[in-house]
Amino acid sequence: MIRYRYNVIVADPTWLVSLSEIAKERGVLPVKLIFAAGDRMTEAYRNYVQQVWQAPVILGYGSTEMGGGAGMECHERHGYHLDEFNLLFEIIEPDSEGYGELVVTTLSRRTWPLIRYRVRDITRFLEGFCPCGTTVRRVAPIRGRRDEMVVMGAGNMYPEIFEKVLEGVQGISGNWQVAVRQEGLRDILEFRLELTNGIAATAVEHEVQKNLESRYPDVWANQVCGMYRLAFRFFPPQTLVHGRKRKRLVDERGE
Repeated sequence: MIRYRYNVIVADPTWLVSLSEIAKERGVLPVKLIFAAGDRMTEAYRNYVQQVWQAPVILGYGSTEMGGGAGMECHERHGYHLDEFNLLFEIIEPDSEGYGELVVTTLSRRTWPLIRYRVRDITRFLEGFCPCGTTVRRVAPIRGRRDEMVVMGAGNMYPEIFEKVLEGVQGISGNWQVAVRQEGLRDILEFRLELTNGIAATAVEHEVQKNLESRYPDVWANQVCGMYRLAFRFFPPQTLVHGRKRKRLVDERGE
């Protein structure tokens, strides 16, 4: 950055937070604008990055299936302006507030066209025109996902990942949950496990970490790099059992 005098940063949010921590220690270079996409960025993360660089952070939205970018904030930073020139967006099964699942139909693509493709993201259309003057529709920041995928510092997390990580670990029951929390500027991946057979919690922690490192080296590498932190909470048997099915993976980060 010093050599080429870059004044715009484009990055995924997790990497951007790590870069900002380094810049805060070693010195910040002049930056006019920061674009971030590819991961969830809470307002706490955004405020921290903006405070460090003294530059606005603009968020983008999209997915691989949609061809990358499908929407972006403007300088008003109130919802994503959608690419309605190339994509048709709909909200299905909206609730009383208008929140539902986003579906997309491609309008100009010749290869791999999509018809009402279910993105799984939960959002709603924003009423009225944006103060910036752009007249294309906007959607609100993504509230969550229809499935149980959670995007965080470890990557795209699914319940199936943790089923394989916990497979064969002695001393825990089949009742478990993994939560993604936020402490300060770091994502926390917390295993909530029921102890059985009197096995020490430290032994279980060691086995889980060993499995994570060997079975998902990319996820483990992100933890080594400080993109997130592991945590464990242990409970007596039958504590995590409820009358209805408990979600295996939950996102408990605030907005």
